[in-house]
Amino acid sequence: MENYIRILINEFKYKIGDVKFSNINKLNVLQKAKQIGFSIPSTFICNTKKELLKIDKDIITKSIQEGIMFTHENINYTTYTEYVNERAKSKLPDSFFHSLLQEKINKKYELRIFFYNDNYFPMAIFSQNDEQTKVDFRKYNLKIPNRFIPFSLPSIVLQKLKKLMDTLKLSTGSIDLVVDINDVYYFLEVNPVGQFGMVSSPCNYNIEKKLVNTLLRN
Repeated sequence: MENYIRILINEFKYKIGDVKFSNINKLNVLQKAKQIGFSIPSTFICNTKKELLKIDKDIITKSIQEGIMFTHENINYTTYTEYVNERAKSKLPDSFFHSLLQEKINKKYELRIFFYNDNYFPMAIFSQNDEQTKVDFRKYNLKIPNRFIPFSLPSIVLQKLKKLMDTLKLSTGSIDLVVDINDVYYFLEVNPVGQFGMVSSPCNYNIEKKLVNTLLRN
């Protein structure tokens, strides 16, 4: 039934996005980003403690596929990006499921960029100023929220993003970048089913109105 609904949606003449490209491979995306000229964090796939301990870098771990979220007894469970500190390493078994590990970037701020067609809406997130959100801004501090502001991308970064999204055949989604303390832009990932509300509202982009007008013009 779900596949049938996807087929029906894909037959719409006027739409934004394409369900055929809603499930992409993170590792392939990173490889394409590097080929286009983006810096990416050093990336490792590991399933033994022995191999992990050979990595001579501060590392984080994140979902190797799309993240998951579910609710049980009114408690929300979700996958976050986590720092793999020495305590975490010591508690690991000798072998574990293949995991995605990346070099921990010493960031100045991170960027969430919603895009559709040739329109890009960047937002800077100052998550590194709060220990709770330093590694993953989705661990929201509701008492003292991160600062979200509109951002202007350098033209060379925007050109690379457009080339990458064309290569991936994506016409919409949410892109994650981080900018390190040396102002190097690192590409992290793109979510082809990206939500735009968290970018539109803080930055006054009125993306929902722009999307409606785009559809109406067609």
